[in-house]
Amino acid sequence: MKILLAGVPFGRNNIGDEAILEGMVTMLRSIEPAVEICVSTDMQKETRDVLNVETCPLLGFSHVDYSREEAESIIQQQDLFIWSGATGLSDYPDDAMTLVSICRKVNTPVVIFGTGMNSELNPAKFQLQAGRKKDLFRKLSQLTFGTVDFSYIYEKRKLATMLATMKANLAYPRLIALRNEDSQQNLKTHCPGIKSQLGVDLALVLDSDESVFERLDKHTQELLGQDRKKIGLCISAQRQLNNLDEFAARVDEWIVKYEANVFLIAMNPITDAALMETIRKQLRNKQNCTLVKACLQPREVVALSARMDTVISSRLHLLILASINHVPLIGISRGSKVDTFLKRFGLQSCGSVEAVDLAKIDTELKKFFNNPLEFKLKSKKVRAQMLNNQKVALDMLHHVLHEIKENIHACTA
Repeated sequence: MKILLAGVPFGRNNIGDEAILEGMVTMLRSIEPAVEICVSTDMQKETRDVLNVETCPLLGFSHVDYSREEAESIIQQQDLFIWSGATGLSDYPDDAMTLVSICRKVNTPVVIFGTGMNSELNPAKFQLQAGRKKDLFRKLSQLTFGTVDFSYIYEKRKLATMLATMKANLAYPRLIALRNEDSQQNLKTHCPGIKSQLGVDLALVLDSDESVFERLDKHTQELLGQDRKKIGLCISAQRQLNNLDEFAARVDEWIVKYEANVFLIAMNPITDAALMETIRKQLRNKQNCTLVKACLQPREVVALSARMDTVISSRLHLLILASINHVPLIGISRGSKVDTFLKRFGLQSCGSVEAVDLAKIDTELKKFFNNPLEFKLKSKKVRAQMLNNQKVALDMLHHVLHEIKENIHACTA
């Protein structure tokens, strides 16, 4: 059985997306060991080597040069197309709907699995950005003395067209399993009548790769070995903190106040690493902070985060990977997905990237350092429930695979 995994920009230096991918591959092989998996990715050789899968170019994304004819040919050769992970239903719905429409055209079955959806579609795609078109609409509105907002009308029509396209295409998949209840509600709101099953984020099934500790630089190994509190930290460069200098100064205070070492864990090894290096350079206590450069694979991040006493992150997937080993979580909101995940544990984000609440982070640090057991007990219950949701969704996926296999056998008999 041949399955194509696509619909997410895999191979674009995002460890969170690669964790989703590895989780999907792991689960597929658990229910269908002989499956032939092909991944649409921008890092074909690396993905083949790490996951032992076939690969094809990254398909379906408007910011990547690809051939629609090639996409149709590749998809037509598959027995199933699985679009898994990320908040793709809201982040890049136009790109994903292009791929689903191709599947409909060539009669390739579709499953959407472990995907999320925010309360609004990506503003960058459906709100006019600065430029000639926006200037033209502004001038037209001025001609009506402000009585007609042409920009607003354009945006509303564009959004309505996209939602109609989504509703038509999302009636096609054999199964839609979304990663949390909020995504289910958002899908119901935007596309009434489209049914979905509750699933989980696919990265939750990953285990640790302990070999990463052999590859850490000497300074990082020394900090891990010291009898001090350990804080894992990731700040996304995708949407930076507005008060980065103030945040860096507070990190310095936490190092002293809590006798802590800080481990900068870049979930994007290029952009996040560069941003957090600027934080490290501002610290007076640089000797107690390290940018961890060896953690490039999701299972390596699982292993490293397990050594932390807490993690602070504006990247969702550092929180997810740390939760596997019940490490206390401190989130900084960067859209609703961080808030939604923390809510499972009875936690709230410490402000947002626009206005981080440094006092609340300090309160959370004190609470977790003084009583880590309370969070761990809660986390074990939450994880058990999430894995139960995953099992139900995976059983449904297994049923879909069985139906497709029977159809293949019937057609070849």
